[in-house]
Amino acid sequence: MRDEDKGRRATAPDAESAHFIGPGGMGELRGAPKRDDLAPRDADPTTGNRLRELSEELTSVRFGLPATA
Repeated sequence: MRDEDKGRRATAPDAESAHFIGPGGMGELRGAPKRDDLAPRDADPTTGNRLRELSEELTSVRFGLPATA
């Protein structure tokens, strides 16, 4: 993966909520960046809150993020 591709994923002006930018090649493991949609289960607020809570608990790091509705 080229360094400019990595930077684009983090700073893309067309990045939106409920989407992500990842590799667009075979198997989505390599290739030029492309925009993709989250699967519905990945955008579930209950699952996201639980993931954040577990991450904070396991790492002893408090992210200071509000729970999502």
